Amino acid sequence: MPDVYAWPPVHTTAYEHTISRPVQRSEGLSGSPRLSQSEATRTLITAVVTGIGPDRLGAGYVEMLKRLLDGKLALVRLNPLPQHWYPVTDGLDGLRGTPGVEWTDGGAETTWEEPPAVVFWTFGNTIEATAGADTWPYVDCSGLPANRLIAAPSEPVRVGTITAYALRPSYSNAQGEARIYVSSALPSGPIIIGSNQSRVFEIDSFPRAVQPASENYSYNFTMTERFESDFTSAFTELNPWT
Repeated sequence: MPDVYAWPPVHTTAYEHTISRPVQRSEGLSGSPRLSQSEATRTLITAVVTGIGPDRLGAGYVEMLKRLLDGKLALVRLNPLPQHWYPVTDGLDGLRGTPGVEWTDGGAETTWEEPPAVVFWTFGNTIEATAGADTWPYVDCSGLPANRLIAAPSEPVRVGTITAYALRPSYSNAQGEARIYVSSALPSGPIIIGSNQSRVFEIDSFPRAVQPASENYSYNFTMTERFESDFTSAFTELNPWT
């Protein structure tokens, strides 16, 4: 069973996350291009972690993580940060619902079910969405703050366990209603906007950082998403930080 360690409480000063594009292009005898995808699309992350941080303990966490992963696959679990500059959606998280309820049993994740479906738990405001489509699929939402940005391009939009991504900016009207066009069809139901789901990543290689005498310094991490299906056994989740 591969061990997966919780990402330590370090301070991130720069960040990028995108997706891989494992598409192969070839041309047939006619010269027409053909595309095929033999591998799953994965999230790729770059994170610049300060060696000091607000609590001055950043380097200690990074070096401890190295020790814990010594001789193991470098697997960590984290919540990807938003792709947008933070002031873009500042203050919206609590108004758009938050998927923050997690259940564990002896440190292992467990699922609450009401057959035949998994129960979807949230806290904060509950936003109901009604699905529809014209040229692109969309969800109509109500109960939102009035006259402001609700979803930015590429933000995740989730109903239950199904996730799509906002195609373009969506703004609410004076009645707190908004239509969000999304990349793929979603069902109707309670919706979560803009919150990335926890995922497992493999650290490509552990960075080193030289500590100067009088200023801050950073570790540059690059990570690739890993799925439980990549392995022959389930993940073992470990959190040494709490």
